[in-house]
Amino acid sequence: MPPLAPAILHFGRVKEVLKGHDGDRKCKIAGAGAGAGAGAGVDEPRGGCGAVAVGGYGLRVRSCEEVSVAFPEDVLTEDEHVVLHLHPHWKALIRPVAVLVLAIAAVVAGVLFLPSGGSGSVTLAVIGGLALLAVMILAVWPYVSWRTTHYLFTNERVLLQHGVFARERRDIPLSRVNDHSMSQQFVGRVLGYGTLTIESAGERGQSVLHDVPKVDRVQTKLYELVEAFHDRHSLGDGELREILGERDKSAGA
Repeated sequence: MPPLAPAILHFGRVKEVLKGHDGDRKCKIAGAGAGAGAGAGVDEPRGGCGAVAVGGYGLRVRSCEEVSVAFPEDVLTEDEHVVLHLHPHWKALIRPVAVLVLAIAAVVAGVLFLPSGGSGSVTLAVIGGLALLAVMILAVWPYVSWRTTHYLFTNERVLLQHGVFARERRDIPLSRVNDHSMSQQFVGRVLGYGTLTIESAGERGQSVLHDVPKVDRVQTKLYELVEAFHDRHSLGDGELREILGERDKSAGA
């Protein structure tokens, strides 16, 4: 029995060597997860393996190995694929858009109503300068910060990244996810966002994802990912018998 221990610990590798079906099984699990999402209002792709689009909020579901999201692929491992790639909810863009509209309105009003030449030109220049400064600080910067904040869910981990010039990233392996919960205020329920809290083993323990779009579906998908991960790395009775049979055949040969 001792020689069997490494096979149990590295079951994914053993299955790949013995059957060559590891990739097929992974695709099947990913497809099953997407199918569960379809019951929650997600459109199921033809063929089971492909892109699943969730209406609005830039939320995408992917099965199999294809990765076509705006995120550096070099952070992914060889057998890792993206399942969900999210930015915070679009409500973060309400103020930047409002500031941009008000700044343009102020400049247009100055052009239309201020006298040309003299003090009118100076006042228009001041208004234009203040409008540009307000747009850069209150519109452009928040948009860039929103765009560079990533909530990435793969078949191996949850990856959280933010920062424009200085970047901060945290990886939470699915094997360390102990619990997860979501909360929504009234406005969040109306607009479709909430807070997702992930409890994991480690020094930092708790990770809080604010303003997650479609947070209920994201929590369901996280549950499916954790369960699929444990299924891939645990042995069932039939699989154990299969490995023992292959071992006996190899020993008999």
